Amino acid sequence: MFLGYGTGAFVLASTYTSGYGLVETGDFNGDGNADIISAENTGLKLYLGNGSGTLDAGVLIKAGSQSGSSVEVVDFNDDGNLDFILQDRQGAEGSETTVFLGDGAGGFDQSQQFNDMFLGHDIAVLKVNNDDFYDFVALGNSTGEQLALGLGQSQDVDARGDLKLTTQEGAQKLLGILDFSLNELVERRSGIEAQQNRLESAMQANLISVESLQAAKSQILDADIAQSTAELARGQILQQASTSVLGQANVSIQMVLSLLDI
Repeated sequence: MFLGYGTGAFVLASTYTSGYGLVETGDFNGDGNADIISAENTGLKLYLGNGSGTLDAGVLIKAGSQSGSSVEVVDFNDDGNLDFILQDRQGAEGSETTVFLGDGAGGFDQSQQFNDMFLGHDIAVLKVNNDDFYDFVALGNSTGEQLALGLGQSQDVDARGDLKLTTQEGAQKLLGILDFSLNELVERRSGIEAQQNRLESAMQANLISVESLQAAKSQILDADIAQSTAELARGQILQQASTSVLGQANVSIQMVLSLLDI
């Protein structure tokens, strides 16, 4: 493990014997320190960081060689805990893609497994169809390039059968579920309120823009009316001047004729 100085230079802080494997990082136990998931020859392991540049001895998550396996870390079920997806290269017979859901304390439960029926090569997590659920793409390279697409979806679980108030343990379990549900409801309500506030701010900004445009339009119309009034006055003055000139010309002609006694 190499620690950075913030200048582009690094120093070797510690070494660990893990064999060939790929690693992914994340805070899997919620202590604010970076942890590591490593796909090794001896199995898939989780190393918890202590924040000082060292790791613990490691906990085995899945036994068996994981050499060459691909791991991607993301919160699949939106519970605030990091999960991960593993593409396990089993050999020429095929591969397994497995989703592990984190409990926020460094533990994981296997959620779903897919038998890809081809040699695993790589995996990527992304949102393909813009439905707010994470999807994944698995790539294989056995007899030919193959691509498998897994779409995430919501799932409703009925846990009423597991809730029993006849025992203290059951009541405590129910309280935990209710606390979690209440926190989830409060969090989602806060998100909705924040979105509503943003929409109201945008609406107010649009109303201000409309008022500004209306004021600008009124000023333009006032300017057009003033220009038209000035043009009308100018035309009237010119007409009156022309009439006055013609009148003066007629008077002059009459005076000449009267002098000539015609």
